[in-house]
Amino acid sequence: MSEQSDTPNKLPEYAGNPFISALPPILSAVETLEFLSCPPLFDAAERALPGHLRKHCLMRLTRYMEPLTMQLELAERFDLVLRQGYVGRNPATGAHHRHVLAGAERVDAMDLSAICGVPLENTACGFALLGCPGMGKSKSFERILNRYPPVIVHEAPVSLTQLTWMKIDCPYKGSEKQLCIAFFAELDRQLGTSYSKAFASPRLATDHMMVHMAQKASLHGLGALVIDEIQHVNEAKCGPKAMLNFLVTLVNVIGIPVILVGTMGARGVIQDDFREARRAAGLGSLIWDRLPNDDVWNHFVEQMWRYQWTREYTPLTPEIQSVLYDESQGIIDVVVKLFMLAQFRAIARGELRQARELLSPSLLRRVAADEFKIIRPMIVAMRANDPKALSEYPDLRPLQDHVQNTLSGALRTEITTGDLKHAAQAAADKAAALAATTAQSGVDPMETAIRSVLTAAGMAGDVAEAAINEARRNSNDPFQILAAIKEMIETAPQKPDKRKKLDKAPFLEGDLRAIVAAGREKGESAYDALLAAGIIPRTISQALAA
Repeated sequence: MSEQSDTPNKLPEYAGNPFISALPPILSAVETLEFLSCPPLFDAAERALPGHLRKHCLMRLTRYMEPLTMQLELAERFDLVLRQGYVGRNPATGAHHRHVLAGAERVDAMDLSAICGVPLENTACGFALLGCPGMGKSKSFERILNRYPPVIVHEAPVSLTQLTWMKIDCPYKGSEKQLCIAFFAELDRQLGTSYSKAFASPRLATDHMMVHMAQKASLHGLGALVIDEIQHVNEAKCGPKAMLNFLVTLVNVIGIPVILVGTMGARGVIQDDFREARRAAGLGSLIWDRLPNDDVWNHFVEQMWRYQWTREYTPLTPEIQSVLYDESQGIIDVVVKLFMLAQFRAIARGELRQARELLSPSLLRRVAADEFKIIRPMIVAMRANDPKALSEYPDLRPLQDHVQNTLSGALRTEITTGDLKHAAQAAADKAAALAATTAQSGVDPMETAIRSVLTAAGMAGDVAEAAINEARRNSNDPFQILAAIKEMIETAPQKPDKRKKLDKAPFLEGDLRAIVAAGREKGESAYDALLAAGIIPRTISQALAA
């Protein structure tokens, strides 16, 4: 949890509102882009590292984020929705308390649409973010949300715990009950409460759970509810309308901003049903389609291309740019993974074949053909701009699963029998060279290694050498030599302890230890000995007199 100071707000509608004052300051466009940027750790000197280490460096690209105009627009829109939603729920003016009372009345009536007896100001609005998978919707939103503390504790002017935002996934089957269960589980995780036990039992009616969900959201000053994977509402048994009507009610009646995130598969139901939220339509929907092959795409590729861990840097040419777009069709996640996997393969070939590590157009084509087979029909449909073919991929689900599978097998390379023979011959040549060096120098590397182990364990150098020579009479195996030395140490006779024992210092007169020791010789307890010596008073009056 986080405690924020009440910082002054320049805008009058935000001033004096603890919910808003506790939020981070409003950023300019440049500041927002700087915050959103998440470049991978990179040092050109790392290109000199061994190949097996550079493969680990490549995994940094999985966390790479290069903000574009669409991420900037999303960050600004979320900040606007969050603050505007709190305008009508100011704890300092009693507006928040009135919303809580209205929620209690709805709970009593078990009806979200019940007319409440208290006047309410509703400034909430919502919007939807829809787009092609692989464009970074969820990743971008998570980075934006992380700027805001999820939980803020207020002590004055009212004592309450503010839940700034909550992000949950829409249940796979689009069930309102499962959505409520997910809400209470996340609420308990954030606040340390146990609402799930009381309000998230599968035995409870859905309407009962939804009323309590709305009431708890209002009670804890929920700033925004983000629901990801909203395309799952299409799988609901009773259709998507019930779920979306509930979300519309949260915006229009309860006054809590709701933001829906999903693929283009949800576009139809969002436009038909969620637009009923009278304030949701005010900001419209954000559509993140694949990037066209224009200046924005070129900017992204140019920034990404800098992060090469191949031994040689490959300049970005128009031909490479053309191949990258053709094989990814403007999907950000696909082009980043293609760039990363091509480097994996180039580095692996350099290790095995001593080949130059270059990112050629032919290598990019070959990697795409080998690793992106599952999404090949989708890419072909995008190339042809075939709506009918693309309709078979409403949520393009195979994309992320395939990327994970590709990464898990990224160390697989085109290793031929010739490569294996080459590696075996190189190992044999290395062993022969080592043996020749040993014969010329007269220094046995095995003996040197064993001696290092023994001296590190505290054995003197001359003693270690003698022990090794003794152990090698029976075997040259290093493990058997160490075992023999261990047995020597364990069976060696122990030297007598020649250290002179110091005499105990005599007790001084009146030393309590002397009194106790003398009493012990007489069979007395320590208490009786001290009592007889007058150390412990016999009566309360003696104790007081002392």
